[in-house]
Amino acid sequence: MKLSWCFILLMIVAPAVSRQLSDELKAWMPWLVRCLTERAVRQLTVGERDRFAEEWPARVGEVPGEVGKLVFAAWLARRRIRSPAKSEEALGEI
Repeated sequence: MKLSWCFILLMIVAPAVSRQLSDELKAWMPWLVRCLTERAVRQLTVGERDRFAEEWPARVGEVPGEVGKLVFAAWLARRRIRSPAKSEEALGEI
């Protein structure tokens, strides 16, 4: 009997907690995207930073959906970590 009360309580509390966590993640999403994009820009050479500091946030803004923006920004940050010496032409093709 005690187990069933715990299960019932869990079924009542779980949706509320899930909703709260979802709202929190959505609120933090723009900050995460901005941090990842800035990290990608910081890994460029000094001469490239000015251009891509403006271009990449604009490109991220064009991606539909919050998760899509996060994935694209993470891809930019990862790409720059793995290949920091790419030419300016290759960076413009992103």
